[in-house]
Amino acid sequence: EEGRSTPKARQDIPRFTAHEVCHHWVGNLVSLQWWDWLWISEMYAMYYEYYLPSKIEPSWKMLDQMIVELYIPGLLEDSFNSSRPLTTRVSSNQEILAKFSGVTYTKGPALIHMINNFMTPWRAEEALRLLLQEKKYGTVDPSDLWRIYDRKAEDLPTDMATIMGSWTDQPGYPLVTAVANRSEGSVTLRQERFLTEGVSSNSYLWWIPLTYTSGLRPNFTHAPTRLWLTPWKPIITLKLGSRIDSWLIFNVRHIGFYRVNYDYENWQKLADALHSDPAGIHELNRVQLLDDSLSLARAGRLSY
Repeated sequence: EEGRSTPKARQDIPRFTAHEVCHHWVGNLVSLQWWDWLWISEMYAMYYEYYLPSKIEPSWKMLDQMIVELYIPGLLEDSFNSSRPLTTRVSSNQEILAKFSGVTYTKGPALIHMINNFMTPWRAEEALRLLLQEKKYGTVDPSDLWRIYDRKAEDLPTDMATIMGSWTDQPGYPLVTAVANRSEGSVTLRQERFLTEGVSSNSYLWWIPLTYTSGLRPNFTHAPTRLWLTPWKPIITLKLGSRIDSWLIFNVRHIGFYRVNYDYENWQKLADALHSDPAGIHELNRVQLLDDSLSLARAGRLSY
């Protein structure tokens, strides 16, 4: 009610309505083949819970709120050795109920957000329409889902099942470490699993769509995928020019579900930039820098 409801309550009503309406389409019209893949239904409902209200009232910045409300807790929850993949076998009522929690509701919508960026929103939405048309009154599993997305995707390094399987079929998420050779104008990037505590006993690797910008020509408006870190090439060197004199940021607007660490000099340049002109770095990347640096310090990878 105008003048009586809090801003949060006014946002929650269209949010939860959008979530349940989405289930009429993905969940009811198109159902899951089995509970192993509950994330398929929930990733759409959770994403559109934020996306649709953002179209009703852009000033709410609902997709920005999604980063803070889902990504940040999701990255923490999925950073332990006890983490489980989105896809897990279930064979009892207790196991089914256990799926309705945790990363199903945080990591799932993050993957849709990431797909929309590397496919472009238009192509991703076309894939969803095709899914609803071709699978209505039927069931889907991941192979059906990604096969349809393949028909709308362009310029990807491999098929969608291979890319997305690295995010849904194994636990956790990657840490991307960027180390600049400033005199040569290059950056070495490598990936590994991020854990808050301990060391991973498995060599998990991901297909990671990378976005980046720099203090030389900062661009936070347009964030196309510039390159990929892959299981085939988990370490790559990126040539940026003859010399690098400014800060670098990878994972523009925190679109990707991963953390980033930098060499000491780049962290220092970012700190200086935040002190001198905080608004010069996008607010979502300011959130990312705070959350990543504190999480890296907690894991013993960065000094407090």
